[in-house]
Amino acid sequence: TRNMSNKADTSHDDASTRTDDDEPSSSWTESSKINWLRLPYEKLMRQEVRQHTPELFDAVSKILFEQDIVAITLGGEDDNTDEYDLEAGTILINLPECESKEQAQDLIFNVFVRWFGMSAATEFIDRYDKVAALIWELWKEHESQVDFQTNFERGCSCHKKGLMPLAFRYYQSALKQQENEHVPPMDMAMCYDNIGMALCDLGNLESGLEYYEQALVIKKREVPDSLDVANTHNNIGTALKNLAKWDKSMPHFKRALDIRQRKEPDSLLVAESYNNIGLLLLVQGKMNEALDFLQKCLVIQQRKAPKSMEVAETYTNMASILSKQGDVAGAVKYCQLALQIQKRKSPDSQAVANT
Repeated sequence: TRNMSNKADTSHDDASTRTDDDEPSSSWTESSKINWLRLPYEKLMRQEVRQHTPELFDAVSKILFEQDIVAITLGGEDDNTDEYDLEAGTILINLPECESKEQAQDLIFNVFVRWFGMSAATEFIDRYDKVAALIWELWKEHESQVDFQTNFERGCSCHKKGLMPLAFRYYQSALKQQENEHVPPMDMAMCYDNIGMALCDLGNLESGLEYYEQALVIKKREVPDSLDVANTHNNIGTALKNLAKWDKSMPHFKRALDIRQRKEPDSLLVAESYNNIGLLLLVQGKMNEALDFLQKCLVIQQRKAPKSMEVAETYTNMASILSKQGDVAGAVKYCQLALQIQKRKSPDSQAVANT
């Protein structure tokens, strides 16, 4: 396995048994700079990086193999030239965060501590400087050849697959590229919006909010009073609601609703705004007002997306309000309606169990 206290003494056969499903070393600590990538889908992110940049991936892996920081190849006798693919993938996932060769060296060291443990990672400590210099030079050359649109599209691809940390890094790389390119303002706004979504999905609401606000400034200037503006108001309202800043959240939800009602009346976007306002009123304890907005939401949903999971969710929320108001019969009725949809759409889901 990769958790070896004395990697230099490990046999070729033992080293070759390592796979992409191996667990990190137990000496890896939560204080590490890249601890937030200890996620179930890190393997998928490594695969995604390799798919997007196969030549760069192979080149980094080759550098690690040739320099052999933890003596895994026993002086070049190992024929497994892909031996360091795990480390190469983890390094490339995180490299966009680095601003210098020194930061890249810190990253590489942390990656090797993660996978091999402190003892093996520090046995040949003098090798990191050269490795970092080679990888950093390779990375800078690569980044100089990739434009804003390529990084943005890669970010969107990861975003759709739910690989938010990697999506965030591609979006960051896109932002760096715009310093050397003329990027259309609305493309920049979209990038800011997507970074905001990625950060909020990762639980970093405050930072996500900052990017949403940058997107809103551009949209208000370029496409004032548009659905694009409404969507960003909606995103800001959601982030503020999740931060329990309810008084600041409501104006953004209402602004989104106002634009959507004028630009796309009786649409699911309007239903979404009704729902968001209703749920915000619910957490504020304003039960009757919340129920009114959820009923408005339900009317549109039943017309535009009948028997959808969104309708089931609205039924559930209305049932919650009625239960708190003491209307048990009404609450049970809406729970039963929700359950009918949930059993049909997703019979083995947590939603069915909860209802």
